[in-house]
Amino acid sequence: MPRRVFLGLLGVGAALVAGGSSVEGLLGSSVAGSAVGLGGYQVYTVSAGFPTISRAAYRLKVSGDVDHRLELSLEDLASLGYSEVEATFHCVTGWEVRNQRFGGVALERVLSRAGINKSGGFVNFGSFDGIYSESLSMRDARSRGTMVVTHLNGAPLSVAHGAPVRLFVDGMFGYKSIKWLNSISVSQRPVTGYWEQYGYPADAQIT
Repeated sequence: MPRRVFLGLLGVGAALVAGGSSVEGLLGSSVAGSAVGLGGYQVYTVSAGFPTISRAAYRLKVSGDVDHRLELSLEDLASLGYSEVEATFHCVTGWEVRNQRFGGVALERVLSRAGINKSGGFVNFGSFDGIYSESLSMRDARSRGTMVVTHLNGAPLSVAHGAPVRLFVDGMFGYKSIKWLNSISVSQRPVTGYWEQYGYPADAQIT
């Protein structure tokens, strides 16, 4: 485990002790191990259960330092062109799931549709659970392996995996791949992501 990630985990432990919380309390009440149908994933939620929204009602909002604000339905996302990235999903806690196909739209295509102002150096993300947040540098956001994901291994995402839409960032630990994604905002500064508030490093590169 990289040293910066190990130190981040120590920070999480300190936050738990200081806050008098348990790991289950921090992760949320829904923590599933390698259960049938999860394909080796351990599924966590930071809220009480899995948030849901209908596919018809879903909209991905793109705002901030962009030329055009967007509200994209699933059909709008599909019209930007479907592609897949095959990669290993790495959790910061040590487990991984190899040879996964993350399908959807390259985040670069979404950002290009919105138009990026020169002042925008970071891309921030929010979840419709109302709690989870994350951020990437513009360079990482526009890399080939950063996807707005609608499908996993050829099938539409399940709610446990972040349906209808999640993020996947190839080459970074899974806490950067925010689930139940509903907002993207371009700004001059990054937000402090949910797990970064508990000591996880903002740079989640796997080295």
